[in-house]
Amino acid sequence: MNVMQAIGGGSFLLVSAILSIRLLSLAYRNRALPELLLGLSFLLGGTLGAVIEANAGIVAQQGGDGGLMLGIGKGFSLVAMFTNALFTYWVFRRGHMAGKCAIALIVSLTSVAYVGHGFTGAFVTGFVEPLWFWVEFVGRIVGPAWLGIEAFLYYQTMQRRVAIGLAEPIVANRFLLWTIASSTGIVFLATSVPPMFLTEGLLADIDMFIFAAAGLATACAYWLAFFPPNAYREFIQPSPSTS
Repeated sequence: MNVMQAIGGGSFLLVSAILSIRLLSLAYRNRALPELLLGLSFLLGGTLGAVIEANAGIVAQQGGDGGLMLGIGKGFSLVAMFTNALFTYWVFRRGHMAGKCAIALIVSLTSVAYVGHGFTGAFVTGFVEPLWFWVEFVGRIVGPAWLGIEAFLYYQTMQRRVAIGLAEPIVANRFLLWTIASSTGIVFLATSVPPMFLTEGLLADIDMFIFAAAGLATACAYWLAFFPPNAYREFIQPSPSTS
């Protein structure tokens, strides 16, 4: 089980860390807001927040100050969800009321959950109440679901442009990869919940297998979107000499 957790979670954390460095360096050089927002999302949520939150419960069970770790980790994740929502808004729905409503929904759910955690003592004990856990969970799901939908809609637009020679297939494919990463990311997040209630048995094993597969798939999709190897480029967009 620990091996599968390492495969799923480790691959996602590693790729998130690499992408955060890449995007933040681009943002610094180019003064680009989308790269800054996405880089912060990967750094604070996919890397720091995820690691700190995952270890908070373990520390609390061992009698340590897991509550403080939980508060810090969820604080990082809260900012990450906000920057991720701003990225989606800025790239796909800037100026649209629907985009503003989506941001408001994400911020409201996650902020209310964070306050709820605080009032119920989670940042002291390291253990969360079910109500605020599920409110936060819904907020966490909305972000990648929104990004995945927007990426898929834009992928369809790019496909029409590819058909008439106004866009390159490799560029259009990046939006498909974003759709895949968002979808598998939701599965990755959802399958991280059952181990809190199921510690052993067939269902726990199945869940852990799906968790590992989803984490690895998400990491691969992100990697191909940002660092496509030559073989993948050739597969998506064959050069004239090989077509």
